[in-house]
Parts: sequence; C-alpha cells; structure tokens
Amino acid sequence: MSRLALSAEPVAAPQSALSARAAVLLGMLGTAWSLLFRGFEGGRWSDIPIIKSFVNPELYTRDPFIYSLHSGTPAAYTYQFIAAIVGLLPGLPIEGTLFLLYLPVCVASLALLYLIGFELVGDRLSVVLFLALYVAGFRLLTVGSTILHSAELTPAFLALPLQLGALYALLRERHALTGALAGLALNVHAPTSSYVGAAIGLVYVLGIGRHGLRTVALAGTLMVLCGAPAMIGAVGRHADPLPGWALQLARIELATDLSLAVNWDRAASRLRNLFGLALLATAMLAVRGDRHRRTVLLLFGAVALLCVIAFIFIDLTLRGPISTLVARLQLPRSAWLVNVVGLIYVAHYLRCAWTTERLPRLTILVLVAAMLAAPSDFTPLEPIWLWTVALVAAAEALRKGGAIGLPRLRYGPTTLLAGLTIAGVVGLGAARLVTRRVWVLDFDHAVRAASMATALLAGWLLWRLLRGRLDGRAAVAAGLAVALVGSWAVRGSTDWLYELRHRGGLSAAAEFQAWARAATPVDSVFLILPSEPNNESFYKNADRALYLVRERANQAVYFTEHNYEFRDRVVALGVSDVLRYREELDPMYRRLTEERVRDLASRFGVTHFVPARAGDFSFPIVYQQGGWTVYAVSGQ
Repeated sequence: MSRLALSAEPVAAPQSALSARAAVLLGMLGTAWSLLFRGFEGGRWSDIPIIKSFVNPELYTRDPFIYSLHSGTPAAYTYQFIAAIVGLLPGLPIEGTLFLLYLPVCVASLALLYLIGFELVGDRLSVVLFLALYVAGFRLLTVGSTILHSAELTPAFLALPLQLGALYALLRERHALTGALAGLALNVHAPTSSYVGAAIGLVYVLGIGRHGLRTVALAGTLMVLCGAPAMIGAVGRHADPLPGWALQLARIELATDLSLAVNWDRAASRLRNLFGLALLATAMLAVRGDRHRRTVLLLFGAVALLCVIAFIFIDLTLRGPISTLVARLQLPRSAWLVNVVGLIYVAHYLRCAWTTERLPRLTILVLVAAMLAAPSDFTPLEPIWLWTVALVAAAEALRKGGAIGLPRLRYGPTTLLAGLTIAGVVGLGAARLVTRRVWVLDFDHAVRAASMATALLAGWLLWRLLRGRLDGRAAVAAGLAVALVGSWAVRGSTDWLYELRHRGGLSAAAEFQAWARAATPVDSVFLILPSEPNNESFYKNADRALYLVRERANQAVYFTEHNYEFRDRVVALGVSDVLRYREELDPMYRRLTEERVRDLASRFGVTHFVPARAGDFSFPIVYQQGGWTVYAVSGQ
C-alpha cells in the first residue's frame, strides 16, 4: 500500500464576520467548559494579598514580601489596575470582581486560540478538540511550569490575550501588530511576556531573509516602544545582580522554570518528555500541507535556542549579571509555545486519524481520555497515556517502515491495536488492586484515566445507538452530554475526595482564619509552620501577614532584597544555611523555644505564634479551637 500522509489543506485566513463570531462562540463555550471542568478559584494565594494591599494600604504593612511591590516596580502595574476595579465595585467581594475580569479574558484567550488553531490546520473540529485538551491543562513537555490554562485570575492570565494576539498576528504576517501586542503584554506581565516576545523576536531574526530587514526592524521597534514602561521600570528596579547563593537558591526552587537539565535528571521526567516529543513528532510527520510549517519550525527553533541559553548560564555556570538576567527571564518557560502549537497539531492528527480510520477509534478515544485526565504534577506518571502513545507511535513507525522491509499495519482499524489498547487499559487499571505504585508509574492515575475513557466511550456508544433513531443533532447532543457529565465527575473526583477526607481540618482552618481577620490588629504577623498546608488559604482569607512560607524562595528571583529577607528569616529559625532550608526548616521550627520566639517578635514583628506541637510556653493563649492553638507574643 502506498504511504499515507494526513493533509492539512491550506486555507484562507479567517477574516469574515462569520469566522469572528465562530471564534467568540467557541471562546464562550470553552469558558463554560473551563468552569465546568476546572471551576474558578479566584486569585493565586500570592496575588490576593498584593491586590488587597493596594485596595487597603493598612494591610500587610509588616510583610516585606508583599509591600515591596509598593516601591515603584513595574510588577505592580497590573495589581494596581485590578485593585482599582475592586475599588470601583465595593459591594462585591474580591472574588466576584476577579470573576468579572476573568470571564472576558478567558473568552478572548480561547477565541484567539481558536483563530490560531484554525489558521494552522484549517479544521474546526480539530481546533475544538485542541481547546478541550488545552483547557484540561494537558502539556506535551514538562519544561517550564506554566500551566496552559488557569482557573484563577492572575497577571499572567490577563496578559494572555495580548500574547496570543501577537502570535496570531505573526501567523497572519501583521508584523506591526505583532510587535505592538508583544510589547504591550510586557506591561501587563513581564515574566511570561518576556520569553514570548523573545521567541517571536528570534523568529524574525532567524527568518530575516524571508521577512526582510525593514520588517524585522519595524516589529522590533514597536515591541520596544510599546513595552518601554515595563523595560524602563525593570532596568531601574530589577537590574541589580543576584549573589551566587541566591542564584543557587533560585535554581533549586524554580527548577523547571530556570533549569533545562532538571527536566532530564530523573527517570519520570525523562520518560514523560520523551513520550511527549514522540507524540509531537508523530503528529507533525503525519500532518502534511499546512501553510505555516516554516514559521512553526522557526518558533520551535527559537524556543530551543532560549532553552540552550538557559542551560549554559544556569545549568553549566552561574555568572553573576548574565545568569541573573537569564534567571529573571525564565527562558525555559518559553516551551509554553511548543505545548500550545504542538497540541494543535496533535489534536489535528487525532481528528484526521479518527475520520480516516488511520488508527482504531478506540485507541484514539483512550488516548484523548488519558490526556484529559492527565495529572498537573508530572511525577509519578500516568501509565495509560504512556501505553497509548507507545501504541500510536509504533503503529505509525510500522506503517512507514515498508521502505526498509518492516511489516506494515493494514490501513484502518486493526484488531491487534484495538486489542492491545483494551488490554493496556484493563491491565493497568486493575494493577491498582495489587499495588499503588511501581517505579515511576502511579496506578491511581491509571484508574482515573480508565474512568475518563469509560465516560467518553459511553458517550460515543450512545451516539452510535441514537444516530439512526433521532435527529443527528439530538444524537450528538445526547452523546456529548453523557461524555461531559462523566468527564466532569472524573475530573472533580480528586477535589471531592480530598475535601471529604479533610473536611474537619479544612473547617477548623477556615474558622481560625475568620478569627484572625476579625479579632487581631491589621498589622499582626503570624508565626506558623512554614509548610502548613493551609498557609496559602490563610494568606488569601485572613488579611494578615505570615512570618514565612516556603514559596517565598520561589519569588525572590525578581527582588534581590527578598533573598536576603528570606535568608535572615530562615536563619533566625535556626537553619544552618539557606541552601539547606528544605530539610532543616520544619525540624527547627518544631524546636522553637520561648526565647527564640521572643527574639523573632523583637526583630521581625511577630505578634502571634502557632506552635507545631504542644509546648510549655508562658505566652497568653488567645485562640484554641479545632487543633489550632495561638499565643500572643511580644519581644519583651
């Protein structure tokens, strides 16, 4: 049989009002899918206090990690904008205001992604599948921590429409608009927009022979001019180099955001990335005739170059100012572009393989289910996804192996491939009855993926059953309803089970936070175990400062003073060296003496102390309920 390649026929760019309406409609439906699938969580634990501090300047005045954003940094621009909107709507809780901002941003982002996907592959159903996988948070690569879609309103999420608009303008060859949007995005969220802008800039540089010097200069000039406020502010506020120990701390804490090597130093990460690359390569080799292949390859090449720069100046050597700049740009996070564009090609490949029966539809359904159920934390691994990717890659390799004498799979659904798919799902799911984990494979994740596959299979079978008895649209609606409800139940089961198991502790923590907000002065500082799982919700809900949380080490890369503040605070708790804080911080906290707590109150303004375990302290107890004991402390 002759070699078969899937075709993405070149299509005219969608310019009509109909296409715009379709994009907005898909954006709205995608937002509804997001709210169903992921919910809305307000804002990030680290963002909410900053916004509140701009709404009410009396809050968090003794928290240097928050109040440093009041010192003229461009990082504050977006927080000030959100705070102004919150101030204009005093009758709404802050979560309500964030939701009102989230909705149009989410619709715009998903609409632009629809336009980008349609521009690349020219098939609406492929783009719909891509949006479903995108909203679910599936990523091909572990490089960079950026989650493709967010259930929270963050500065990075607010910048997303501008970043996607720049990418779409690049594909449409609207070069002036590309530069302007990429520059404007810097003012909304510089960390994520910087590597997007750098990747787009490298596409122009690498393709200068095609675009011409004048075009490249125009796009670059507009990018610089439109991003000037953020660039000037960054030079004035964030140009100081980090000391060597702070760079080492950043490399330890930010891991995949800074380091390329960390994505390959563990078996689970290596395996996950190799299989992700295999799926991407399989899709792109099978899909032919797309009109933007050259631009996409240039974009992938730009991302690879940025990752190489990070590897040299973060993994191989740490050289003061250069490594500081590379660390603050967080170049490996540019892999976000590969995850987005690559996922479009994967979705198109699966859609075409379904239509042409290039692969068994059961195999495609299981692969999509595993992608929808993929855990946000990559380790340990979900084995059903690995199994189905291996089957798909092997099938394509055997099909194309006839030229070197390998046997080819018969075109269309094959009993062997479908049988192996069923055996894998049943076997890996049933393995949970024997053990939870083997090597880097987690069979709890396998059960979840198998449940998702069951939900999708039920919807598909219902459609097949009803399509000859009902109107076609009614049959599709019934099948989709079953699949969506099943997917929602599977996806939400993790959160429901967690809340069910920990409802007592969560309720006690909420009561403690409500007491802290209502019964303590606004300038109170709470000393709580840094790894306490409720610290993030305390920050969001109690409106009071914490002495320290572990995650502050992650954010210190942008503020040199944060590194020194973090070091001083962990050392004051008894940690021998800031680079050893991970293993020493909690044990030293549990050994706190009354004298050391008084010293912390004197030096850092601690007003309330929550011991990790019962102890003999002479401080007055001001709250004791639900496992929480709070002492009022002073430095005297």
